[in-house]
Amino acid sequence: MIFKAVKTVQKYLFSKKALLSKKAGRGGLNYSPPAKWLRNPFKLKKAFFFMENETKLYPENISYSWKDKKKGLILPKLLSKDLAYLAGVHIGDGCMNIYRRRHQVDYYYGIYGHYLDDKELHETVLVPLFSNLFNLKPTIRMNCVGCCSVTFRSKAVVSFYNQCLQMPLGKKSAIIDIPKVILDSGLNYILPCVSGIFDTDFSLSYKKKTYASHQYPIIRLSVNSKKLVETISRILNEIGITNFICERRFFDKRFDSESHQYSVSVSGKKNLDLWFEKIGSRNPSRFSRYKIWKKFGYCPPKTSYLQRKQILCGELNPGSFYNK
Repeated sequence: MIFKAVKTVQKYLFSKKALLSKKAGRGGLNYSPPAKWLRNPFKLKKAFFFMENETKLYPENISYSWKDKKKGLILPKLLSKDLAYLAGVHIGDGCMNIYRRRHQVDYYYGIYGHYLDDKELHETVLVPLFSNLFNLKPTIRMNCVGCCSVTFRSKAVVSFYNQCLQMPLGKKSAIIDIPKVILDSGLNYILPCVSGIFDTDFSLSYKKKTYASHQYPIIRLSVNSKKLVETISRILNEIGITNFICERRFFDKRFDSESHQYSVSVSGKKNLDLWFEKIGSRNPSRFSRYKIWKKFGYCPPKTSYLQRKQILCGELNPGSFYNK
């Protein structure tokens, strides 16, 4: 889609070149031809990558169940940064499916996370976003295995995610990727989507290396989807964050077969600052690791979110984790 736009712009510019030159000459003016970067489709493609485009989602063809209508549910007509962020959250921790039973069809949607680290994200970020974008009030559930989830049932929302945002139904771990509708809409929508993936599926840790404390930052995403890793790596390269991709093969005892895992990693202090400057995070737990590192120059490992809040409030000394 981007290359089509590139060709259209080039065709328009160069078809008008002779006419513009002629008119400029009559008026006693000098006509400047299109800049060199406009003649190069790859450089012009990169310029389009950074542009913010208004993307229509066309939810008019999606049908509502009687329960959706009773709740007053709405569907976004345009792509927004908040919707792109929710798409990233779904890529990381979301699941949805249509279950056809004997007498009914069940449209299920859920986002799952850790009951301590992700509870505040669910309560203060995800629930308000669903409320603002869909006029929906999801339920937050806690279970006995340490899981926190945002769940609801809606024919319209599941169909919207599947048809308009191009998200697959059912098992998605090996095939998921950032949707084309977001990739074609410019960097202003791509980065919030990456931020949503970071808040749910990435890890942020600090290594000692040659330091006395854990100062060296590493951001890593490890998934089964090769396409997702390659897409994120390409986006990071576009915004100047160096990264590397790794493939790991291992024997999975659960399925008695060989499995593949792909990862994209970002390391170094400069890259970490650049990440939070351009991509950012809405997850309070994830962001607390970065704030401790910025404040003290290091972040102790194996700390809970509660302990990190105590460190930031001055109630707990981060150095105490090294005196044990």
